[in-house]
Amino acid sequence: MLENPDPGILTGIVAPAVTKECELFLKDDSLLKQAKEVNFDLAVVDGLFFARCLYLFPVKLGIPYVTITTFQEFWMMKVPAMPSHVPFHYLGFTQKMTFMQRMINTLVNIAWVVGSHKFSELPGVIKDRYSDVIAREDFDSLILKSKLWFFNSDISIDYPKPSMPNVINIGGMSPKPAKALEEDLGKWMDESTNGVIFASFGSVISHIPLELSNKLLTAFAQLPYNVLWRNKNITGLTIPDNVRPMSWVPQNDVLGHPNTVAFITHCGNSGQFEALYHMVPMIGMPVFADQPYNSLRMEQKGFGIHMDLRTFKPEELTQNIIRVVTEPSFRTNITKGSGIFKSRQRKLKDIITFWVEHVIEHGADHLRSYAMDMPAYQYLLLDVFAVLFLVAFLMFAIILLLCRVACKKISQLFQGDKKEKNE
Repeated sequence: MLENPDPGILTGIVAPAVTKECELFLKDDSLLKQAKEVNFDLAVVDGLFFARCLYLFPVKLGIPYVTITTFQEFWMMKVPAMPSHVPFHYLGFTQKMTFMQRMINTLVNIAWVVGSHKFSELPGVIKDRYSDVIAREDFDSLILKSKLWFFNSDISIDYPKPSMPNVINIGGMSPKPAKALEEDLGKWMDESTNGVIFASFGSVISHIPLELSNKLLTAFAQLPYNVLWRNKNITGLTIPDNVRPMSWVPQNDVLGHPNTVAFITHCGNSGQFEALYHMVPMIGMPVFADQPYNSLRMEQKGFGIHMDLRTFKPEELTQNIIRVVTEPSFRTNITKGSGIFKSRQRKLKDIITFWVEHVIEHGADHLRSYAMDMPAYQYLLLDVFAVLFLVAFLMFAIILLLCRVACKKISQLFQGDKKEKNE
């Protein structure tokens, strides 16, 4: 996966795996029976776009549901987010786009709206098992019946975007105060008074290719800091004295250690929030999906530096690590961002609890915009623009006709005067 970081990995590898898990989940009759016996008041559904089949489960139970997601489908939720300044989540653009980027962003958004219905296609066995639900409901309409959307984002790390009353930002649930590290690792971290660089490409990336590992190690060896490197496979590698490889690392606790001075990350959502919480500047080296978006917004916020995992040079990585550690602006920016984040993060549990209880008690009709029920041509004002265009066209045609009549009359007058003079 790391040899050729590519957004296509999401639909080519991850999507089929999630779809299969979804199929197994919905085929489990014993689970459905147990859920009915528990008599839940509300379901929380993962809103990942290729796991939409999960919405069938709470509908089958006859209970309301809310959605939690990292990918906000603005069109489906009818949030008026213009592609002029809101980048598509899986494009590597910031909110400050060039003309060509705005063009691409617009076309990709249109393509997504037109083509995303394919993620609603279900295996035959699921269609048969849930035929009573599918028969009375358009599948996409099940998504629109979600009472709330909990969006895993926060203004401290993301760009300002339009929203709706039924969209609640709850980003940053994983960070918390650091716990004491286990004795051996804790001792090594405590003794690294020159500073520790923590490098991890997340739990999904279990093995880093040999060529990439050697490039990283070449960069690490030139650093005046120690490096804690999460990598399960170090066979065939020459490990520098200042590098400590580990197959698993308690990420939040390491980031919270006072000697951690920088974080090399693939820019997964949780890792970014943990670095922000603990005020650790970042080097972003994204792999796929929303990670390029996350890395670029991190750089624009001044929390670190974005780099290309495919093309970076070891000396470039070394220089950038030293920059984020020694240049005060990175620490200043991420400290400010951390303060903004923590001011909301302390209240997240209360926010989530309030909205879940609110929906159970009062429903969510008062939070739902009528825009979600409007046909596309009305929502986009195509009928209004069509009438305005027609009126403008008719006015132009009338003015043109009057001008022609006036010109003809004037021409006739001139011709009449000319005849009188000749006579």
